[in-house]
Amino acid sequence: MTIYELTQAISRYRRAIFISLGVLVFLMLVTMFTIEDGSLGWRGGLKYESAFEIAVVAPGTETLSAPDPTGDLSETAAEYAALLGSAEAAEVIGEMTGYVLEETVSADTELNSSIITASVIGPSPDLSKAATQNAYLWLADKIQRPLEALPVVPTTIPQVPDVNLEGQFPSTLSIQVDESLSEVASDLFVLVGAVGDQTAAVPVVERAGGSVDATMTMEAGGSLLLRLETSEGELYDTLRLAPAPLPATAPAYPDLVMTLGPGSLRESSGPADENGDSDTIWVFVPSEITTEWIEGVPDVESDDEVASRQVQVAMLTDVPTALQIGGRKAPLLGLTVFVVGLIAILTGVIVADTWRRSRDANTSSHVRLDVQRDAAAATPPPATEYTDPPDIGT
Repeated sequence: MTIYELTQAISRYRRAIFISLGVLVFLMLVTMFTIEDGSLGWRGGLKYESAFEIAVVAPGTETLSAPDPTGDLSETAAEYAALLGSAEAAEVIGEMTGYVLEETVSADTELNSSIITASVIGPSPDLSKAATQNAYLWLADKIQRPLEALPVVPTTIPQVPDVNLEGQFPSTLSIQVDESLSEVASDLFVLVGAVGDQTAAVPVVERAGGSVDATMTMEAGGSLLLRLETSEGELYDTLRLAPAPLPATAPAYPDLVMTLGPGSLRESSGPADENGDSDTIWVFVPSEITTEWIEGVPDVESDDEVASRQVQVAMLTDVPTALQIGGRKAPLLGLTVFVVGLIAILTGVIVADTWRRSRDANTSSHVRLDVQRDAAAATPPPATEYTDPPDIGT
């Protein structure tokens, strides 16, 4: 069917099309909207999501910058997140808030983090915000503690007894290189040796502004041997460096941070040759090289008996923000109904017009045949001319 024929068909069936479009618009509105409590609203309704955060910290912690004496609490936070995302939590939080949660609370933690990031969905901004506070209160109540500003949550956290730092012990040596050392000779290496043959190699220019970490064996009261060499192995200078003294025991084996500060390497003149000439070399500046012991991570897998410790949870989100996440289903469904209905109307017009033209063509063909038969019947046969036979002589 051509565009002209389609236009003629639409014009021919315009009354039926107008009625069908009216019915289609009515169906689309019924699909998109609903009337509840005398007000018109989207069918399916809007949804709002409010996010919040809960911190799992050590008892007495007042700020997140305070040191955590219990060590890593990420596993405890992950357990609390799983508890918060349970079906039981969704049911009770819904009862506390006044509506049925269609989904459980979404709660999770980042790797090695003791902060729980959670969100809850509600039918209105106020209800979703209220549900976040009720989720926090439910968690505090679930762990059987009185409701406080920072409710204490009883749990058992492994705490390894102090380790003995006398003699040799495993440690991590972190060598920090100041960014200004990128201006020294490009082939310089600093080699740091500890106990035995263990050596950490630091390409100075390449690591300027960064660091090199190496697992090494340290010794209480021992020292580090620093060697300054070129990439070809030519030795420029050596330095014996003694870190600060260590206590007899500590919660964990400490790590050592050594910093090559600005000006820790400088140019100098090497030994003179027979002619009194000397080459330029690089040497250490001891006053610009510092060391510092930092607390290591306790070994929680120790077989020694551990002590029972407590942690607490704190609500970090004061005023949750409700974000609209629903309300798009009804318009999309209404648009789908309209498009499908419009296609159905056009298809019906095309089929009806095609059938009409086919019927008219068949009727015209039959009429022509009937006319031809009537014309043939009304026409008399041609007269036959009679001719006497010729005479034949006897």
